[in-house]
Amino acid sequence: MSETNSAEAIAYKCFQKIIIQKKPLLVGITGDSGSGKSYYSRLIRNLFEQNLIPYSYIEDRKSTR
Repeated sequence: MSETNSAEAIAYKCFQKIIIQKKPLLVGITGDSGSGKSYYSRLIRNLFEQNLIPYSYIEDRKSTR
C-alpha cells in the first residue's frame, strides 16, 4: 500500500470515529515540520465536505522557534 493510500485509510478511520461522537469534539494534529500535518488535515476536511458535515478548522502557523 502506498503512503498516500495509507494516509487516506487512516484519515477515513479517524473520520469514522469523529462522526460517531455525540458531543462537539476537538481534534489536534501535531508533528514535525514536513511530517504531513497539512496533508492529513486536508484529507479529514475533504471527508467532512464530501459528506456535507459542517466543521470548524483553525490553523496556527506561528513559529515556536
